Amino acid sequence: MSTIKMASNSDSLRNSRGHRFRNTARELVKRWRYRGHTGRLIRRHRALRSLDVQTSSITHPPALTVGFVALVVLSRNFVTSGWAGILKFWCASTGVYVAVQMKSVAAIGTFSYQIPALRLQSPPPTSETLSASLMLVCVSMLFAYILFRRFLPLCYLIWAIGSIQISSLLFFYFLPTAFPYDIGMHVASSLEMALILMAVIPNLLMVAYYPLNFSLLRKIGLTVLMLGMVGICAPHLYACTS
Repeated sequence: MSTIKMASNSDSLRNSRGHRFRNTARELVKRWRYRGHTGRLIRRHRALRSLDVQTSSITHPPALTVGFVALVVLSRNFVTSGWAGILKFWCASTGVYVAVQMKSVAAIGTFSYQIPALRLQSPPPTSETLSASLMLVCVSMLFAYILFRRFLPLCYLIWAIGSIQISSLLFFYFLPTAFPYDIGMHVASSLEMALILMAVIPNLLMVAYYPLNFSLLRKIGLTVLMLGMVGICAPHLYACTS
C-alpha cells in the first residue's frame, strides 16, 4: 500500500513539475514575443491600440471595389475618347499634324475597348545618335563618381540607371533592326497600360485603404481623385513624349 502511495506521489510530483515547466516556457515565449533583437520591449503602436473592426471595414472593401471597377469598365470607351481629344488638341496646338485614330483591342471573348493610336512613324536611332547617347551617359556616370561621392545613394542610383542605359545602347548599336516599336505604338501601348491601371487601383485600395476606419465619402473621394489623376495625367504625359 505504501509502495502504491509513493508511486502516486512521484507521479503527481512529476506532473506538477511538468505543469510548472510548461507554464514557465509559455511565460518566456510571451516575454520574448515582445522583445527586439537588443532585448528591449517593443511597445504596441498607438494605432493598433485603438484599432476597431467595424461593419464598414467588412462591407466597404468589396462594395467599393466592385463599384469602381464596374465604373471603369463601363466608361472605358468614354475615357479613351477623351484621351484621343486631348492628344488631338496638343498635336494641333504644337503644330505637329498627326492623325489620331481609335484602335479596337480585343480582351476576353467579345469584350473589347478602344485605344487612341497615333499614325506617326519614327525611324530607328542612327549609329551617331547611339554613340552620342553613350558618350553622354558615360560622362554623367563619371561626373557622379567624382562629385557625388559624399552622396553615395544618389551616386548608386545614377550608376544603376546608366548601366541599364549603356546595355540597351550597346544592344541596339549592334542590332538596330530589333528596336521594338515606333512612337505611335509606344503611345498606344502606354495608354492601354494606363487604362488597365485605372481598373487595378480599386483592387489595391481594397486591401490597403478601404478596411480602415474612414468615412465612406473620404474613401470615395480618394478613389475618384486617384482615378482622375491617372485619367488626366496619362494623355498629357504621352502627348509630351510623342
